[in-house]
Amino acid sequence: MIQVSEWSVLLLLLKLASYSALAALAGTFLIRFIIASNLSGHHFISFSQYLKRWQIQCVALGFIAVILQVPIEAGAIAESGVAGMLDPFMQEIVWQSVIGEQALFRGAALFVAMIVALNWRINIKHRFAVVINNTVMLVLLISIAYSFTFTGHSANENGLVKSILTFHLLAIASWVGSLWPLYKSCTILSVHEVKKVMHLFGHLAIIVVFVLLISGL
Repeated sequence: MIQVSEWSVLLLLLKLASYSALAALAGTFLIRFIIASNLSGHHFISFSQYLKRWQIQCVALGFIAVILQVPIEAGAIAESGVAGMLDPFMQEIVWQSVIGEQALFRGAALFVAMIVALNWRINIKHRFAVVINNTVMLVLLISIAYSFTFTGHSANENGLVKSILTFHLLAIASWVGSLWPLYKSCTILSVHEVKKVMHLFGHLAIIVVFVLLISGL
């Protein structure tokens, strides 16, 4: 029987939280892009407010995962419980490794993403601010996705391969992460608006699948 340690479970949960945060953030961004110039009125405001709250929660989840990454990795190496997690020497080893670089890079991107999410202007009068906000968030999303190539089987690949894997991951994340916002749209938007969002999502989904297939070849 295969023995699974507590540290293996914690590391698995940590990765799950990180991927979930990326997926939710990417999916929310995709829905934001869809509704930005296609919806208006109080339903649009209500749905946008929900998306803003959800986006902030997604970033918070990812940031918590980053904060826990180094101590959990240190504890997994030391295998001495909480003492190993808090051991400065073990943490220093992790910080000086590629895991530490990944945590710093992703943490910085998530920190800025939180600022951007908090400053998302929902009011349609601030269209220029929305465009700037979306552009910065897209760059941050790419950066967060790219951080996943620091470790694992892609760690030793060249920049081109890592870039392809980044867009592959973003395509998957945006597809999966958009499902929950789409579900919530059914409870906030009118039937006509939901049909419109679903129709537009269907067109974008074709592009997402195309990117997924091309980047996966």
